[in-house]
Amino acid sequence: MVLTSANTLFTLPAEIIDIVLTEAVALDASTLLNLRLVSKAMNSFAEPKAFYSTTIRLSNKNLNSIEKYLKAIQSP
Repeated sequence: MVLTSANTLFTLPAEIIDIVLTEAVALDASTLLNLRLVSKAMNSFAEPKAFYSTTIRLSNKNLNSIEKYLKAIQSP
């Protein structure tokens, strides 16, 4: 049987994968974003960390469109 990267990734304990991702964030946030591109399996672990929080900066010039913007990004 040939192991694909996804199969190999899922044989690692989730705690190990979490440590790798935590270290990646500590090095550079862009590293975590790049890890999302490795495989669908890696993305499933990295995506929650990558989008754990979101910052929305408001200014007077975009206050009129904020309601539309928030509706566009809200979870279904």
